Amino acid sequence: MFVLKNINYEESTQDNAVQQCESIMKEKIVSEYMVQEFYYYKNLYVCYEKYVECGKIGNFEEFCKANELKE
Repeated sequence: MFVLKNINYEESTQDNAVQQCESIMKEKIVSEYMVQEFYYYKNLYVCYEKYVECGKIGNFEEFCKANELKE
């Protein structure tokens, strides 16, 4: 479970939302900018999950760079 603005969501809810977005992007015309933004934030969340699993040791920005999260 994760918390976003003090609202609890099941992990499956986030996974489902990501799957729905990817499905929409396959079916509809979506600007390249929006596609890139979507994947950036998807990867940012994955990086944050890894950071939490590692005990939040060190600087998050440096952790992202070390794990090749691209801006």
